[in-house]
Amino acid sequence: MTFGIVFTAIIVISSLSLFLLSSTRMFPLGMRIGATLLPLALLWLHVFLYRIPGIENFFSHTLMVLFYFFTFAMLLPFALGFWGIGIVDLPKRSEPETLGNLSGDKEIAVVYHPGASPFTRTVLIQFASHFDKSPYKVTLLTASARLVFDPKAYAGVILVSPVYAGMIRPALEDFIAGHDLSGSKVFVIHTGTNPYNEEEFKYDFNILNTHNVKPADKTKFVMFLPDKNNPSADPRQLPDSIAGFSKTVLAKLK
Repeated sequence: MTFGIVFTAIIVISSLSLFLLSSTRMFPLGMRIGATLLPLALLWLHVFLYRIPGIENFFSHTLMVLFYFFTFAMLLPFALGFWGIGIVDLPKRSEPETLGNLSGDKEIAVVYHPGASPFTRTVLIQFASHFDKSPYKVTLLTASARLVFDPKAYAGVILVSPVYAGMIRPALEDFIAGHDLSGSKVFVIHTGTNPYNEEEFKYDFNILNTHNVKPADKTKFVMFLPDKNNPSADPRQLPDSIAGFSKTVLAKLK
């Protein structure tokens, strides 16, 4: 009985990530409930059957094998992984950074989620450097639903997010849901370690479409994994890719 209570506590605590973290919203609620209840059911069937003389060596041990498989090979790795992603996804507050042409009479807002590494911010600093001789200053803002933001004050809005498992980060998603960008010229930038993939843009484009926002353009900058079919996925050509997209943004803002 003690064995059942201890493992019940472990499963319940680990499974909280499936319900409390916004990064798990891609999975249906029924799937998350099932992933939690199945190991619990196997565990307690084993505990009770083990007490019945004559069948403990068959049913009980079979249920124990299934319990260990679903718990240690499936539930716990996913649950603990989502706890880790949840820490990375926490909104990160920082002071706005103004780059580009500091004396420019127009302004571009870059709303981004920093992610776990400095790569996204490094890319954006390089991106903003290409606006030094333009009429635009570039303001970097970290995304959150509580960010005080007036889209009408900016000539353009660039939404930037690292991509994990083909999804933008919840902090940026909450920002999109909490602000009316329908009258703004919007651009989308993804960063990550996987090559450029058109499919991954469908997720945030669907979110934007829900709020009547049609992005003017999109791109992805990749840290590793060179891809001969797309220069932005080759780290050796990353500076050229950033420069190219900055020219695209400038052209479409006119």
